[in-house]
Amino acid sequence: MNEKKEPCPLCGADARLWIKSDIYEFECPRCGWFATLDSPRLFRIGTNLRPVSTFTREETLKRGPTPLLGFDYTPEVTGKYRPASIKEIVATYWPQSIGDRLDRALVNLGKLSEYAGMRVSIKETDDALLYAKNCEEMLFVLDSLVETSLIDKKPPVTNANGVEAHGALCMVVVRAAGWRRVNELQSAAEREKSKRVFVAMWFDEETNAAFQEGISLAIRDDCGFDPKRIDLTEFNEDVVAEIYAEIRSSRFVVADLTGHRLGVYFEAGYAKGLGLPVIFTCRDDALKSSHFDVRNYNTVVWHDPEELRRKLTNRIRGTITGAKLA
Repeated sequence: MNEKKEPCPLCGADARLWIKSDIYEFECPRCGWFATLDSPRLFRIGTNLRPVSTFTREETLKRGPTPLLGFDYTPEVTGKYRPASIKEIVATYWPQSIGDRLDRALVNLGKLSEYAGMRVSIKETDDALLYAKNCEEMLFVLDSLVETSLIDKKPPVTNANGVEAHGALCMVVVRAAGWRRVNELQSAAEREKSKRVFVAMWFDEETNAAFQEGISLAIRDDCGFDPKRIDLTEFNEDVVAEIYAEIRSSRFVVADLTGHRLGVYFEAGYAKGLGLPVIFTCRDDALKSSHFDVRNYNTVVWHDPEELRRKLTNRIRGTITGAKLA
């Protein structure tokens, strides 16, 4: 496998290219490592490929399988490669809001830091990694993170002749507040992958059927999640600590207000404070007694377990999974 110099098909920067059999494998200072089965000349035909540069650079930082890109399809190759569609990445990968882009840029600065307090050298080719369209926008991203006290930005290191080392534009240090924000974002990302659902409700014979024949079936059988009710969970620690742990590890929370137990309101409020979606349900004859603090929420009102299952399934599909409604 011979090495060649070629313009990167994603960003145009000078890159290294290896051709092995029918696979083109690139190493680019902006885009990291990636490969393709297609002719690289296909990539730049009227398409904004900056999201793809961000995707491949982030995958390189993870040190996982090399992305194998197809222009408008997903290649069927496994092993050392991770197949991915350029068309899908362009359509979905970059967040639309500047706030989300700042968050994801901060997470990547954390990944570049090998230890807390490390000065990270930022180069012009780091713009895609920091969710910027160009160098000017990258500096705006960094200045915004400085203004919110999440990072410090310092002048680049220079040699004896005053030349900036390694072409750095500046040096960045993630501050303690920045690391706390990175941890929050990473915890939220892990929750997005979770299949657990915490169910807060009245433990009573009246509501057992609602759980067994309604809530549990909607969550597990209809939507593919794992419902957790604290009285049905085995544990050794303090019950409140266990509740906290279960909620923190959940994708979302279902809070049934029937019986209006204070613990249900507390657990729903704790989940809301963590930023977790909370789906409120309530039996129709108990709805009028709901606390005024939750009356503005769109509550799933049910009469029997069968109706609860159907309505809760549709709410989960409509607000959590995006699947087709029943």
